[in-house]
Amino acid sequence: MISYCNKLILAPMVRGSRLPTRLLALRYGADLVYTDELIDLSLLMSKRRVNDILGTVDYVNEANGYCTFRTCPEEKDRLIFQMGTANPDRAVALAKLVQNDVSAIDVNMGCPKPYSTDFGMGAKLLLNADNAKRILTNLVKNIPLPITCKIRIFDNVEDSIKLAKEFESTGISAIAVHGRTKKQKSTEPVNKDAIRQIAENLKIPVIANGGSDDIETYDDIEKFRNDCGASSVMIARGVQKNVSIFRKEGLIPHEEVTRDYLKLCVDYDNSLANTKYVIGKMYKANTDKIQKKKFSREFEDAESMEQICRHWGLKDYCREVHGAYAAKGHVHLPCSPLTQLEDISTEIFEYRKHLYKDENIKFSLMKFIRRYFGLETLPKTLVYGYAGRNKLPPPVYETRREDRLYYTVITFNGQKYASLIWDREKRNAEQTAALVMCHHLGLFEEHFLTVIGCLLDHLSNDEIREHMQ
Repeated sequence: MISYCNKLILAPMVRGSRLPTRLLALRYGADLVYTDELIDLSLLMSKRRVNDILGTVDYVNEANGYCTFRTCPEEKDRLIFQMGTANPDRAVALAKLVQNDVSAIDVNMGCPKPYSTDFGMGAKLLLNADNAKRILTNLVKNIPLPITCKIRIFDNVEDSIKLAKEFESTGISAIAVHGRTKKQKSTEPVNKDAIRQIAENLKIPVIANGGSDDIETYDDIEKFRNDCGASSVMIARGVQKNVSIFRKEGLIPHEEVTRDYLKLCVDYDNSLANTKYVIGKMYKANTDKIQKKKFSREFEDAESMEQICRHWGLKDYCREVHGAYAAKGHVHLPCSPLTQLEDISTEIFEYRKHLYKDENIKFSLMKFIRRYFGLETLPKTLVYGYAGRNKLPPPVYETRREDRLYYTVITFNGQKYASLIWDREKRNAEQTAALVMCHHLGLFEEHFLTVIGCLLDHLSNDEIREHMQ
């Protein structure tokens, strides 16, 4: 049984708490690790598979072949599975699906992002205490594992204490408290006093979270715990800068940390996009402006794990390991190339459709992935060529931003086009919208769409297809 007292914990981070990061954190000294938030609807479409070649357990979406969750025996006794849910029955169904591969279940009640809160998940549960309590009670009664939740504070600390005590009454084993409100940004000071007051009023362990400005080294962790009066400390941003923050002996240079991380990515066949994301976060926090620009260019151009590994002298290692896997019949399971960096659910798509309101837009579930296109076949190039050949005005691009992601609406010849897949890059969002227009106008031959089939894989899922009608 997991203990939540005097623990150093890797926090759940969107895209930042996948298997290689979790294992590296444990090897550097973390006591417990959380998965990133996994949405119930998304994971319930997956089946459990034992991967004897990698030595992992994979949860794979049977409709499109994407790996939604991967774990291994090394972390099982210290792994906490965090779910995003607003439904007591789905919460139990998901917990039963994964309970043999994890050691505890956590319900995310702290995410402030619209794609979570607009559907009753994340921080929205804090405003619907009855439903939140039903979820926790249902889990406690039906799952033979410790159940916890992660919350944010209210402006009024008394309201926070009251809610935390209500959650405690459901029988949960611990509660993690992020010392900021839903509206506060990570750059604003964390309210350590609020965490302390909550801890003083509960009998169960309280895990302090939100100390991004207070925790730079291992020694800072204990000070933050004492300042908050908490049982344990959960770390996110400090880990993104340097995972070796968990080492009692001190930080390791990020170049060495990156090599250790890359080896795990190779060993466990981590997705290229997620690997690039984690390393990118690390380097943005540890390099100067000129180095960042050079590094970003190199990373944008990298189209394989081997190319990334070459930068750190691991090219031969990558080739050898992946060659051995291939010889044994291993098939790479991508982590949703449709979004590259997002966890997808139909609820997210529905929310995004809502943003477009009544604009009479033709949608597609498509994403521009640069490596599949030559200069002459870039979607924007084809769109402009089509307009010129038909003597029509050029398309108009309107790019918007939501939740740090870009999405573009393209207007052409009286019709609007857009994708429900958003992007972190503005230029890619424009290419994606142009790709949707190309698809609807039939500018790509069918065999070419097969080559970029990853862009359309979700169309095989009846539930998502229904949302696109």
